[in-house]
Amino acid sequence: MKNSDFESLRRGLAQAKAHIAGEEVKGLVIHKPVDVRQLRERLDKTRKEFAATYGLDPRTVEQWEQGRRHPDRSTETYLRLIEQHADELARFVSDLDAVKSEPIPEQRALVPYA
Repeated sequence: MKNSDFESLRRGLAQAKAHIAGEEVKGLVIHKPVDVRQLRERLDKTRKEFAATYGLDPRTVEQWEQGRRHPDRSTETYLRLIEQHADELARFVSDLDAVKSEPIPEQRALVPYA
């Protein structure tokens, strides 16, 4: 390891110590996990409705709410977007579902010239 690596670790540990002590640390961002149950209830939806509206698995939503599983990073981002833009995302998901349910027109296979 280079000296700069040790210096970076030292600064990180000092920031962590300051944060634990309740001090404000410039540049430190703490992300609190999304409370899925609170979000779903705020939107006045059952688990099944919430899952269907946003393209999620109902059992996964249940496991998040019961603390048996936690959303991965990309899903956490999606849940944060739902917190801020619930109606718009519900429309987007609905539009995607409509596209998925449309039959795919039959296409002729492309045959290369010999």
